[in-house]
Amino acid sequence: MRSRGGSAAAVLAVAAMATAVLTVAAMASACTSGQHDVARPTDTTPSSSGSKVGTTSTQAPFEHKEITVLITGDIVIHTSVWLTAEADAAREGRGRPDFRPMFASIRPDVRAADLAVCRFQLPVTDPGGPYLNYPVFASPPEIINALKATGYDACTTAGNHNLDQGWTGIERTVATYNRVGLPQTGMSTSRKQNRRPLILDVKGVKVALLSYSYGTNGIPVPSDEPWCVRLINPKRMIADAHKAKQLGADIVLMDVHAGTEYDHTPNQEQLDVVDQVSRSPDINLLYGAHPHVTQPFAVVHHKWVAYSLGNLVAQQHIDGTYYSAMARFTFVNHPGGSWTVRRARFIPTLTTDDASAMRILNAPRALHDPALSAWRLQLQAAITNTTAVVDGLNARRHGLRMGR
Repeated sequence: MRSRGGSAAAVLAVAAMATAVLTVAAMASACTSGQHDVARPTDTTPSSSGSKVGTTSTQAPFEHKEITVLITGDIVIHTSVWLTAEADAAREGRGRPDFRPMFASIRPDVRAADLAVCRFQLPVTDPGGPYLNYPVFASPPEIINALKATGYDACTTAGNHNLDQGWTGIERTVATYNRVGLPQTGMSTSRKQNRRPLILDVKGVKVALLSYSYGTNGIPVPSDEPWCVRLINPKRMIADAHKAKQLGADIVLMDVHAGTEYDHTPNQEQLDVVDQVSRSPDINLLYGAHPHVTQPFAVVHHKWVAYSLGNLVAQQHIDGTYYSAMARFTFVNHPGGSWTVRRARFIPTLTTDDASAMRILNAPRALHDPALSAWRLQLQAAITNTTAVVDGLNARRHGLRMGR
Protein backbone atom coordinates (compact mmCIF):
# COMPACT_ATOMS: atom_id res chain seq x y z
CA MET A 1 0.00 0.00 0.00
CA ARG A 2 1.21 3.50 -0.77
CA SER A 3 2.03 5.99 2.05
CA ARG A 4 0.36 9.38 1.76
CA GLY A 5 2.45 11.12 4.45
CA GLY A 6 6.01 12.50 3.98
CA SER A 7 8.91 10.04 4.40
CA ALA A 8 10.84 9.86 7.68
CA ALA A 9 14.11 10.55 5.82
CA ALA A 10 12.77 13.79 4.37
CA VAL A 11 11.57 14.97 7.76
CA LEU A 12 14.96 14.25 9.35
CA ALA A 13 16.79 16.04 6.52
CA VAL A 14 14.76 19.18 7.10
CA ALA A 15 15.12 18.82 10.85
CA ALA A 16 18.93 18.61 10.60
CA MET A 17 19.02 22.11 9.05
CA ALA A 18 17.08 23.71 11.91
CA THR A 19 17.83 24.51 15.53
CA ALA A 20 17.35 21.87 18.23
CA VAL A 21 14.07 23.46 19.37
CA LEU A 22 12.71 23.69 15.85
CA THR A 23 13.82 20.10 15.22
CA VAL A 24 11.55 18.82 17.99
CA ALA A 25 8.66 20.91 16.67
CA ALA A 26 9.20 19.68 13.12
CA MET A 27 9.23 16.10 14.24
CA ALA A 28 5.99 16.53 16.17
CA SER A 29 4.42 18.07 13.09
CA ALA A 30 5.60 15.18 10.92
CA CYS A 31 3.98 12.63 13.25
CA THR A 32 0.55 14.24 12.86
CA SER A 33 0.63 15.35 9.22
CA GLY A 34 -1.76 13.58 6.83
CA GLN A 35 -3.75 11.94 9.65
CA HIS A 36 -7.08 12.53 7.89
CA ASP A 37 -5.83 10.52 4.91
CA VAL A 38 -5.11 7.29 6.78
CA ALA A 39 -7.10 4.69 8.65
CA ARG A 40 -7.13 4.91 12.40
CA PRO A 41 -5.02 2.20 14.07
CA THR A 42 -7.00 -0.86 15.17
CA ASP A 43 -4.81 -1.07 18.26
CA THR A 44 -2.10 1.13 19.70
CA THR A 45 0.90 0.63 21.93
CA PRO A 46 1.63 3.53 24.29
CA SER A 47 5.06 5.04 23.60
CA SER A 48 7.56 5.94 26.30
CA SER A 49 8.01 9.64 27.03
CA GLY A 50 11.71 9.05 26.45
CA SER A 51 11.32 7.54 22.97
CA LYS A 52 14.02 8.46 20.52
CA VAL A 53 13.33 10.61 17.50
CA GLY A 54 12.43 8.49 14.43
CA THR A 55 10.88 5.50 16.25
CA THR A 56 7.24 6.65 15.76
CA SER A 57 5.49 4.69 12.95
CA THR A 58 2.53 5.89 10.87
CA GLN A 59 -0.56 3.84 10.05
CA ALA A 60 -0.79 2.57 6.46
CA PRO A 61 -3.17 4.64 4.32
CA PHE A 62 -6.76 3.48 3.92
CA GLU A 63 -7.20 1.44 0.74
CA HIS A 64 -10.69 1.58 -0.77
CA LYS A 65 -11.97 -1.84 -1.87
CA GLU A 66 -15.19 -2.97 -3.52
CA ILE A 67 -16.56 -6.40 -4.46
CA THR A 68 -19.82 -7.58 -6.01
CA VAL A 69 -21.63 -10.71 -4.84
CA LEU A 70 -24.30 -12.51 -6.88
CA ILE A 71 -26.58 -15.00 -5.10
CA THR A 72 -29.20 -17.10 -6.88
CA GLY A 73 -32.18 -19.15 -5.73
CA ASP A 74 -33.04 -22.81 -5.26
CA ILE A 75 -31.99 -25.42 -7.82
CA VAL A 76 -34.45 -28.32 -7.63
CA ILE A 77 -33.88 -31.23 -10.02
CA HIS A 78 -37.39 -32.38 -10.82
CA THR A 79 -38.03 -34.84 -13.66
CA SER A 80 -38.33 -32.24 -16.44
CA VAL A 81 -35.10 -30.65 -15.30
CA TRP A 82 -33.03 -33.81 -15.71
CA LEU A 83 -34.93 -34.78 -18.91
CA THR A 84 -33.88 -31.45 -20.40
CA ALA A 85 -30.26 -32.13 -19.43
CA GLU A 86 -30.45 -35.57 -21.03
CA ALA A 87 -32.00 -34.13 -24.21
CA ASP A 88 -29.33 -31.42 -24.42
CA ALA A 89 -26.63 -34.05 -24.00
CA ALA A 90 -28.18 -36.27 -26.70
CA ARG A 91 -28.19 -33.38 -29.18
CA GLU A 92 -24.41 -33.23 -28.80
CA GLY A 93 -23.95 -36.99 -28.89
CA ARG A 94 -23.16 -37.31 -25.18
CA GLY A 95 -24.61 -39.94 -22.90
CA ARG A 96 -24.60 -38.19 -19.53
CA PRO A 97 -26.94 -35.28 -18.61
CA ASP A 98 -25.63 -31.85 -19.60
CA PHE A 99 -27.08 -28.98 -17.55
CA ARG A 100 -24.83 -26.29 -19.03
CA PRO A 101 -27.23 -25.16 -21.80
CA MET A 102 -29.94 -24.67 -19.16
CA PHE A 103 -27.77 -22.09 -17.37
CA ALA A 104 -26.23 -20.49 -20.48
CA SER A 105 -28.48 -17.40 -20.47
CA ILE A 106 -27.40 -16.34 -16.97
CA ARG A 107 -23.76 -17.31 -17.37
CA PRO A 108 -22.74 -13.69 -18.18
CA ASP A 109 -24.41 -12.50 -14.94
CA VAL A 110 -22.73 -15.20 -12.88
CA ARG A 111 -19.31 -14.55 -14.38
CA ALA A 112 -19.61 -10.76 -14.05
CA ALA A 113 -19.71 -10.98 -10.24
CA ASP A 114 -16.57 -11.10 -8.13
CA LEU A 115 -18.23 -13.85 -6.09
CA ALA A 116 -21.15 -15.94 -7.39
CA VAL A 117 -22.97 -18.20 -4.93
CA CYS A 118 -25.55 -20.86 -5.81
CA ARG A 119 -28.05 -22.72 -3.60
CA PHE A 120 -28.24 -26.47 -4.16
CA GLN A 121 -29.40 -28.59 -1.24
CA LEU A 122 -30.08 -31.94 -2.90
CA PRO A 123 -27.98 -35.12 -2.61
CA VAL A 124 -26.59 -36.53 -5.83
CA THR A 125 -26.46 -40.12 -7.06
CA ASP A 126 -23.64 -42.05 -8.59
CA PRO A 127 -23.19 -41.33 -12.33
CA GLY A 128 -26.02 -42.92 -14.29
CA GLY A 129 -28.58 -42.79 -11.54
CA PRO A 130 -31.19 -43.81 -10.75
CA TYR A 131 -32.52 -40.25 -10.38
CA LEU A 132 -35.36 -39.57 -7.99
CA ASN A 133 -37.94 -36.79 -7.78
CA TYR A 134 -39.99 -35.48 -4.85
CA PRO A 135 -40.50 -36.46 -2.07
CA VAL A 136 -37.07 -38.10 -1.79
CA PHE A 137 -34.54 -36.62 -4.22
CA ALA A 138 -31.45 -38.12 -5.85
CA SER A 139 -30.00 -35.84 -8.52
CA PRO A 140 -27.52 -36.38 -11.36
CA PRO A 141 -24.01 -35.46 -10.19
CA GLU A 142 -23.45 -33.63 -13.48
CA ILE A 143 -25.43 -30.68 -12.10
CA ILE A 144 -22.43 -29.79 -9.92
CA ASN A 145 -20.12 -29.84 -12.95
CA ALA A 146 -22.52 -27.47 -14.71
CA LEU A 147 -22.60 -25.06 -11.78
CA LYS A 148 -18.83 -24.89 -11.86
CA ALA A 149 -18.80 -24.42 -15.65
CA THR A 150 -21.39 -21.65 -15.41
CA GLY A 151 -19.01 -19.69 -13.20
CA TYR A 152 -20.27 -20.20 -9.67
CA ASP A 153 -17.54 -19.89 -7.05
CA ALA A 154 -19.31 -21.71 -4.21
CA CYS A 155 -22.66 -23.18 -3.11
CA THR A 156 -24.59 -23.05 0.13
CA THR A 157 -26.14 -26.47 0.63
CA ALA A 158 -28.00 -26.80 3.96
CA GLY A 159 -31.62 -27.78 3.33
CA ASN A 160 -34.53 -29.98 4.26
CA HIS A 161 -33.61 -32.57 1.60
CA ASN A 162 -29.99 -33.03 2.70
CA LEU A 163 -30.69 -36.46 4.20
CA ASP A 164 -32.94 -37.82 1.44
CA GLN A 165 -30.21 -40.40 0.69
CA GLY A 166 -28.99 -40.67 4.28
CA TRP A 167 -25.39 -40.38 5.41
CA THR A 168 -24.20 -42.07 2.20
CA GLY A 169 -25.84 -39.31 0.18
CA ILE A 170 -24.05 -36.65 2.22
CA GLU A 171 -20.70 -38.39 1.69
CA ARG A 172 -21.26 -38.82 -2.03
CA THR A 173 -22.45 -35.24 -2.54
CA VAL A 174 -19.60 -33.63 -0.62
CA ALA A 175 -17.12 -35.85 -2.49
CA THR A 176 -18.62 -34.69 -5.79
CA TYR A 177 -18.21 -31.04 -4.87
CA ASN A 178 -14.62 -31.74 -3.88
CA ARG A 179 -13.90 -33.61 -7.10
CA VAL A 180 -15.35 -30.83 -9.25
CA GLY A 181 -13.51 -28.18 -7.24
CA LEU A 182 -16.59 -26.21 -6.22
CA PRO A 183 -16.54 -25.21 -2.52
CA GLN A 184 -19.73 -25.83 -0.55
CA THR A 185 -20.94 -25.26 2.99
CA GLY A 186 -23.98 -26.71 4.75
CA MET A 187 -23.28 -30.43 4.38
CA SER A 188 -20.36 -31.87 6.36
CA THR A 189 -18.54 -35.19 6.40
CA SER A 190 -16.56 -34.42 9.56
CA ARG A 191 -16.99 -32.53 12.79
CA LYS A 192 -14.07 -30.30 11.80
CA GLN A 193 -15.72 -29.34 8.49
CA ASN A 194 -18.96 -28.53 10.29
CA ARG A 195 -17.27 -26.27 12.82
CA ARG A 196 -14.97 -24.44 10.43
CA PRO A 197 -16.63 -21.73 8.31
CA LEU A 198 -15.98 -21.65 4.58
CA ILE A 199 -13.86 -18.56 3.87
CA LEU A 200 -13.08 -17.55 0.28
CA ASP A 201 -10.52 -15.08 -1.00
CA VAL A 202 -12.27 -12.64 -3.33
CA LYS A 203 -9.83 -10.13 -4.84
CA GLY A 204 -7.95 -10.08 -1.55
CA VAL A 205 -11.14 -9.78 0.52
CA LYS A 206 -12.02 -12.67 2.83
CA VAL A 207 -15.69 -13.66 2.50
CA ALA A 208 -17.24 -16.30 4.78
CA LEU A 209 -20.30 -18.36 3.79
CA LEU A 210 -22.54 -19.97 6.40
CA SER A 211 -25.61 -22.11 5.65
CA TYR A 212 -28.39 -23.47 7.89
CA SER A 213 -31.69 -25.35 7.45
CA TYR A 214 -34.88 -25.38 9.53
CA GLY A 215 -34.94 -29.19 9.45
CA THR A 216 -34.62 -32.41 7.41
CA ASN A 217 -38.25 -33.33 6.65
CA GLY A 218 -38.47 -35.55 9.71
CA ILE A 219 -35.55 -37.75 8.66
CA PRO A 220 -33.46 -38.25 11.82
CA VAL A 221 -29.96 -36.80 11.77
CA PRO A 222 -27.58 -39.78 12.13
CA SER A 223 -26.55 -40.20 15.76
CA ASP A 224 -22.98 -41.05 14.72
CA GLU A 225 -22.75 -37.97 12.46
CA PRO A 226 -24.86 -35.30 14.20
CA TRP A 227 -22.78 -32.60 12.55
CA CYS A 228 -23.56 -33.67 8.95
CA VAL A 229 -26.20 -30.92 8.45
CA ARG A 230 -26.18 -27.42 9.92
CA LEU A 231 -29.56 -26.71 11.52
CA ILE A 232 -30.93 -23.30 12.46
CA ASN A 233 -29.93 -22.25 15.96
CA PRO A 234 -29.52 -18.48 16.38
CA LYS A 235 -27.01 -18.77 19.23
CA ARG A 236 -24.84 -21.15 17.21
CA MET A 237 -25.24 -19.03 14.03
CA ILE A 238 -24.02 -15.92 15.83
CA ALA A 239 -21.10 -17.87 17.32
CA ASP A 240 -20.17 -19.24 13.88
CA ALA A 241 -20.16 -15.73 12.40
CA HIS A 242 -17.96 -14.50 15.23
CA LYS A 243 -15.57 -17.40 14.65
CA ALA A 244 -15.41 -16.55 10.96
CA LYS A 245 -14.40 -12.99 11.82
CA GLN A 246 -11.77 -14.27 14.24
CA LEU A 247 -10.38 -16.43 11.43
CA GLY A 248 -9.95 -13.35 9.25
CA ALA A 249 -13.24 -12.95 7.39
CA ASP A 250 -13.96 -9.38 6.30
CA ILE A 251 -17.55 -10.16 5.21
CA VAL A 252 -19.94 -12.86 6.49
CA LEU A 253 -22.87 -14.00 4.31
CA MET A 254 -25.50 -16.21 5.94
CA ASP A 255 -27.97 -18.50 4.15
CA VAL A 256 -31.14 -19.27 6.13
CA HIS A 257 -33.14 -22.11 4.54
CA ALA A 258 -36.63 -21.61 5.98
CA GLY A 259 -40.11 -20.30 5.26
CA THR A 260 -43.59 -21.45 4.26
CA GLU A 261 -43.72 -23.06 0.84
CA TYR A 262 -45.41 -21.01 -1.91
CA ASP A 263 -45.97 -18.06 0.43
CA HIS A 264 -44.54 -14.69 -0.62
CA THR A 265 -44.59 -13.48 2.99
CA PRO A 266 -41.83 -14.40 5.47
CA ASN A 267 -43.18 -16.57 8.27
CA GLN A 268 -42.61 -16.02 11.98
CA GLU A 269 -39.59 -18.32 12.13
CA GLN A 270 -37.86 -16.38 9.37
CA LEU A 271 -38.67 -13.05 11.01
CA ASP A 272 -37.52 -14.19 14.46
CA VAL A 273 -34.26 -15.76 13.25
CA VAL A 274 -33.36 -12.76 11.11
CA ASP A 275 -34.20 -10.35 13.92
CA GLN A 276 -31.91 -12.22 16.32
CA VAL A 277 -28.90 -12.94 14.16
CA SER A 278 -28.87 -9.63 12.25
CA ARG A 279 -28.10 -7.88 15.54
CA SER A 280 -24.65 -9.47 15.46
CA PRO A 281 -21.95 -7.06 14.27
CA ASP A 282 -20.22 -10.04 12.66
CA ILE A 283 -22.93 -10.71 10.05
CA ASN A 284 -23.09 -8.55 6.91
CA LEU A 285 -25.97 -10.01 4.90
CA LEU A 286 -28.65 -12.72 5.10
CA TYR A 287 -30.52 -14.52 2.35
CA GLY A 288 -32.64 -17.61 1.95
CA ALA A 289 -34.77 -19.95 -0.09
CA HIS A 290 -37.13 -22.91 0.51
CA PRO A 291 -40.53 -21.23 -0.10
CA HIS A 292 -39.99 -21.86 -3.88
CA VAL A 293 -41.27 -18.35 -4.58
CA THR A 294 -39.69 -14.97 -4.08
CA GLN A 295 -40.13 -13.01 -0.87
CA PRO A 296 -39.24 -9.40 -0.01
CA PHE A 297 -35.82 -7.88 0.41
CA ALA A 298 -35.48 -5.72 3.52
CA VAL A 299 -33.04 -3.92 5.77
CA VAL A 300 -33.07 -5.28 9.33
CA HIS A 301 -30.77 -3.78 11.97
CA HIS A 302 -28.85 -2.07 9.14
CA LYS A 303 -28.27 -5.39 7.32
CA TRP A 304 -29.70 -6.35 3.94
CA VAL A 305 -31.90 -9.45 3.98
CA ALA A 306 -33.35 -11.36 1.01
CA TYR A 307 -35.90 -13.63 2.69
CA SER A 308 -36.35 -15.92 -0.32
CA LEU A 309 -34.84 -15.75 -3.81
CA GLY A 310 -37.34 -18.29 -5.18
CA ASN A 311 -36.58 -21.16 -7.56
CA LEU A 312 -33.78 -20.56 -9.99
CA VAL A 313 -34.87 -23.76 -11.71
CA ALA A 314 -37.53 -26.35 -10.82
CA GLN A 315 -40.70 -27.93 -12.16
CA GLN A 316 -43.60 -26.97 -9.90
CA HIS A 317 -46.84 -25.96 -11.55
CA ILE A 318 -47.78 -23.39 -8.92
CA ASP A 319 -47.96 -19.65 -9.46
CA GLY A 320 -44.63 -17.92 -9.00
CA THR A 321 -42.42 -21.02 -8.89
CA TYR A 322 -40.91 -20.31 -12.32
CA TYR A 323 -39.75 -16.84 -11.23
CA SER A 324 -36.78 -15.92 -9.10
CA ALA A 325 -34.61 -12.96 -8.15
CA MET A 326 -30.86 -13.03 -8.64
CA ALA A 327 -29.53 -10.80 -5.85
CA ARG A 328 -26.49 -8.65 -6.60
CA PHE A 329 -24.88 -6.72 -3.73
CA THR A 330 -21.88 -4.43 -3.96
CA PHE A 331 -19.85 -4.25 -0.74
CA VAL A 332 -17.42 -1.45 0.15
CA ASN A 333 -15.00 -1.15 3.04
CA HIS A 334 -14.54 1.69 5.51
CA PRO A 335 -11.68 2.95 7.68
CA GLY A 336 -11.53 0.72 10.71
CA GLY A 337 -12.22 -2.48 8.76
CA SER A 338 -16.02 -2.60 8.47
CA TRP A 339 -17.88 -3.49 5.26
CA THR A 340 -21.36 -2.45 4.16
CA VAL A 341 -23.58 -2.82 1.11
CA ARG A 342 -23.26 0.21 -1.14
CA ARG A 343 -25.58 -0.97 -3.89
CA ALA A 344 -28.43 -3.52 -3.79
CA ARG A 345 -29.82 -4.89 -7.05
CA PHE A 346 -32.08 -7.72 -8.18
CA ILE A 347 -32.47 -9.36 -11.58
CA PRO A 348 -35.77 -11.16 -12.29
CA THR A 349 -35.46 -14.56 -13.97
CA LEU A 350 -37.88 -16.85 -15.76
CA THR A 351 -37.48 -20.61 -16.12
CA THR A 352 -39.20 -21.68 -19.32
CA ASP A 353 -41.78 -24.42 -18.77
CA ASP A 354 -40.62 -26.66 -21.60
CA ALA A 355 -39.97 -30.29 -20.69
CA SER A 356 -37.54 -30.82 -23.58
CA ALA A 357 -35.64 -27.54 -23.31
CA MET A 358 -36.01 -25.75 -19.97
CA ARG A 359 -33.95 -22.57 -19.84
CA ILE A 360 -33.20 -20.05 -17.09
CA LEU A 361 -33.54 -16.57 -18.59
CA ASN A 362 -32.41 -13.17 -17.38
CA ALA A 363 -35.91 -11.74 -17.87
CA PRO A 364 -35.11 -8.04 -18.62
CA ARG A 365 -32.43 -9.00 -21.14
CA ALA A 366 -34.46 -11.80 -22.73
CA LEU A 367 -37.44 -9.49 -23.14
CA HIS A 368 -35.53 -7.66 -25.89
CA ASP A 369 -34.24 -10.80 -27.64
CA PRO A 370 -36.23 -11.44 -30.87
CA ALA A 371 -35.36 -15.13 -30.66
CA LEU A 372 -37.33 -15.33 -27.40
CA SER A 373 -40.42 -13.42 -28.54
CA ALA A 374 -42.62 -16.46 -27.85
CA TRP A 375 -41.89 -15.97 -24.15
CA ARG A 376 -42.58 -12.24 -24.10
CA LEU A 377 -45.73 -12.38 -21.95
CA GLN A 378 -44.16 -14.73 -19.43
CA LEU A 379 -41.00 -12.63 -19.28
CA GLN A 380 -42.99 -9.49 -18.60
CA ALA A 381 -45.00 -11.32 -15.93
CA ALA A 382 -41.78 -12.48 -14.28
CA ILE A 383 -40.47 -8.91 -14.16
CA THR A 384 -43.73 -7.44 -12.87
CA ASN A 385 -44.32 -10.13 -10.26
CA THR A 386 -40.77 -10.25 -8.95
CA THR A 387 -40.46 -6.48 -8.74
CA ALA A 388 -43.67 -6.20 -6.73
CA VAL A 389 -42.70 -9.01 -4.34
CA VAL A 390 -39.12 -8.00 -3.56
CA ASP A 391 -40.29 -4.47 -2.71
CA GLY A 392 -43.04 -5.74 -0.43
CA LEU A 393 -41.28 -4.35 2.66
CA ASN A 394 -40.28 -1.05 1.03
CA ALA A 395 -36.79 -2.16 0.04
CA ARG A 396 -36.83 0.46 -2.72
CA ARG A 397 -36.78 3.12 -0.01
CA HIS A 398 -33.39 1.73 1.03
CA GLY A 399 -32.03 1.82 -2.51
CA LEU A 400 -32.99 -1.56 -4.02
CA ARG A 401 -33.27 -1.38 -7.80
CA MET A 402 -33.69 -3.80 -10.68
CA GLY A 403 -30.63 -4.41 -12.85
CA ARG A 404 -26.89 -4.50 -12.41
